[in-house]
Amino acid sequence: MIQEENKSNLSENQKEGNSKLADRLKHKIFFADADQDFMFQLFLAYHQRGGSAIGELFNVARRINPADPMSWKEEFVKEGNKVEAWGEESLQGGHRVSARESFLRAYTYYRSAFCASYPGEKDFDYIYRKSAACFKKSMDLQSFPVEWVEFEYDGFKFPCCFMKPDNSSEKRPTIIVHNGGESHMEDHYFLVGKAGIDRGYNVLLWDGPWDVGCRFHNPDLKAKIFGAEKVKETYRQLVDYVLSRPDVDAHRLIVTGESYGGGKTMVHASCDNRFAAVVPNSPIHNLAHLFKTNRLPAYTGSPEDSAKVVASLPYLARVTLERVIWSHGFDSLVDWIPTLENGFISDPSKINCAFLSMCAESESPELKRQAEFAYEHVSSKVKAIKKGLVEDGADLHVQVNNLALGQSMMFDWLDEVLNY
Repeated sequence: MIQEENKSNLSENQKEGNSKLADRLKHKIFFADADQDFMFQLFLAYHQRGGSAIGELFNVARRINPADPMSWKEEFVKEGNKVEAWGEESLQGGHRVSARESFLRAYTYYRSAFCASYPGEKDFDYIYRKSAACFKKSMDLQSFPVEWVEFEYDGFKFPCCFMKPDNSSEKRPTIIVHNGGESHMEDHYFLVGKAGIDRGYNVLLWDGPWDVGCRFHNPDLKAKIFGAEKVKETYRQLVDYVLSRPDVDAHRLIVTGESYGGGKTMVHASCDNRFAAVVPNSPIHNLAHLFKTNRLPAYTGSPEDSAKVVASLPYLARVTLERVIWSHGFDSLVDWIPTLENGFISDPSKINCAFLSMCAESESPELKRQAEFAYEHVSSKVKAIKKGLVEDGADLHVQVNNLALGQSMMFDWLDEVLNY
């Protein structure tokens, strides 16, 4: 009976244009659909690091037809094609700066299109690889060193992007970044990477187990055969690789991640004691419980009930959830929950290094509760909690609407606790 009531309420929310994946923003700036507007604000924020142009983004937004589910993808692909062509023209003319700037914006527009790309569609693989290729073209033209490396565990290879401020072998503080449920490793150039480089940190981006990008590199890696314990061992193997590098300060190793990546950060820090600092944004210690308290009933009941709920959502929300199911190799969201309950729950008390809990005012009550819980229960002697506020324009999920402030919160704290 409770499930039927939830479905009825969901239907009414959709009629009002209120149905969404989660509570992660209070104020919309362009789109009536909450998930479309959140993603639009995210990619608008990439402007800070050259990942978008305001005029280009709003031009695309005006062309999108809210009544046509395919319109979002089609218009962003067109923009990606156009800006990528500008990059190729600049490169052929020897204009390296213009080329790298165009390729970086083209990445964002293909990446935006991927938000509306359904697993199994004929252009699903094409759009993802277009985005990744444009990002690589831009990074290969950057003024700072970028290395494309990979490491192997259990027969699977995991791609990494290692960035550093200069070509020296100076040992520097190094940040390992975990992806969120919707993010790719390339996204973290804008969310963390460039901010770290500018402050003299090394930054490692990667696509790990259960990540969207990982499935493109490892089609057979599915959570059914690659469970939580193997994920943890992969995390430890990654740290082994990072610490083997001569340009990494082993006493100043940091792990961070946003959204679902905050949960991965908590798991990683709980199973590996080699970190000097941990910065989850947000610190989710029990992802299964978070999903079960979410107002969407897609995470509970039978697989058939879950599929019906997912199918009833607005297009962007539906595609996102289907992509999460695909990236983990499951048939439904309900199948995914037991995997999270069996080994992917972290114990904050096992974390005893410097700890910064980050969250935002527009998050769901449960996400904010877990952020407070993690802060209160870590064993760290040095710890802090910082929140993005409405009054500072930083209240959206993982401070999307004010990345500059969120990055300042994180790196100013790191500079102080690491004495860097």
